[in-house]
Amino acid sequence: MLVASVVLLLAIVAASMLSLHLGPHGLVVSGLIGAISGCVLIVDIVFLANVAPPGLSLLFLVAVVLVSVAAFGFGVRAIRTSRGLALADRETKLLYASGVALTDLTPMGAVRILGETWSAESLSGAVNAGVEVYVSEIDGLRLKVYANPTLSQRIEQEKNG
Repeated sequence: MLVASVVLLLAIVAASMLSLHLGPHGLVVSGLIGAISGCVLIVDIVFLANVAPPGLSLLFLVAVVLVSVAAFGFGVRAIRTSRGLALADRETKLLYASGVALTDLTPMGAVRILGETWSAESLSGAVNAGVEVYVSEIDGLRLKVYANPTLSQRIEQEKNG
């Protein structure tokens, strides 16, 4: 059982090292491996004390708990930070981007911007579906858009024939 404990401790260290390539999720996985390892060490200390010296097993348990809690904590923190950066990056890409109205915006409707469908509010009155729009503001999950006036007039003239 002591060998299994050492192997699991090495697995935590290996998963933490792999997290340099896998990103923060590798740290979370190494923390979970540490939790499993801690359970194995508790079984080792409580039930198999005659196989391994209790002092050595307790030392491994403390090491596993410290390493796994640190790895899990760093992983969760890194994931939260990366999500915040992704949202900020998305907002900077969306602002002033162009797209097309998927539905009539009277003034609310749906638009496609950067390949994604968004709920939108027209700031330039009613906008027909198919008209090019530009993002002027982001209000939570709703985009506030302006229509391309030249294209809007051309579509209206084609409709009226």
